[in-house]
Amino acid sequence: MRYVMVVMLVFACILELSLPAPGYCIREGERNSRELREDIQILNLLNGLELSRDQAAFIISKAREAQQLRDSAQQKMASAEAGLTDSYAAIKEQVQEGRVVIEKEDARHFHKIKTEAEGALRQAQARVEEIAAEVEGRLEPYQLAALDAYRPCVIPIVSQGRIGQASSSDGVCRLLERAQRMSSETFQRRKNELAARAIGQLKNRRAVTGEEEAVLRFKVLEAFEEARRMDAADFALQKDLLADRLSQELLPKRHELSRSDKIKTFLLSGNVIPLLEERLSRQA
Repeated sequence: MRYVMVVMLVFACILELSLPAPGYCIREGERNSRELREDIQILNLLNGLELSRDQAAFIISKAREAQQLRDSAQQKMASAEAGLTDSYAAIKEQVQEGRVVIEKEDARHFHKIKTEAEGALRQAQARVEEIAAEVEGRLEPYQLAALDAYRPCVIPIVSQGRIGQASSSDGVCRLLERAQRMSSETFQRRKNELAARAIGQLKNRRAVTGEEEAVLRFKVLEAFEEARRMDAADFALQKDLLADRLSQELLPKRHELSRSDKIKTFLLSGNVIPLLEERLSRQA
């Protein structure tokens, strides 16, 4: 019996040493999930841009340069962090002693490391901005239009030249379409339900007061009535404009990535290099 317990204990120790801790597994899973999501977002953009071989090769070279700049900046920041740790320890000791004025040498050392690190980071960022401008200069007008329209997504929705995530007004537009198609009897019975669903899009993003909800309900119902006054042809022409106008009332303004930010985030990402290399190898 004792022999069995010893064997089980040894086996348990081997498992503990050979298998990663649960926390490590979770972190690895999160990292893998994030990288896959980023790859899909990049691929969706590449599908919309339809790069030529020369453009793809140029972006690969520029993405490598940007990656080298990021790696160098990270190394300098890590080195600076080690130096700052020593400075923090020295300053903390003086503060614990009740000093108001820090030793000049410690203060000078702290500011020197901080200034050098920030300078290296700014220099790298400036060069990456230049690289992004170079990439932008290689794209054709139709590709720039596709880039401007791109919304980062996993499941792409493509319509009217847009690649990426659906517009924030798409849900509102669908509600307007439903209201416009309903018979008078059905609309009168369900208009408040449709209005509540429209206002719910805002409630999902922030708190809405009772007074605000009453005002919004009036505006939504007014938009529904406007849509119902149109014939099918007029509504088809004006529904997007009507939906955009109503969305501005219902949905908080979303921060949009600039063209330069999209290039830096997706076309100068380290992830784009193997993705484009694989595409080029398939075309060879």
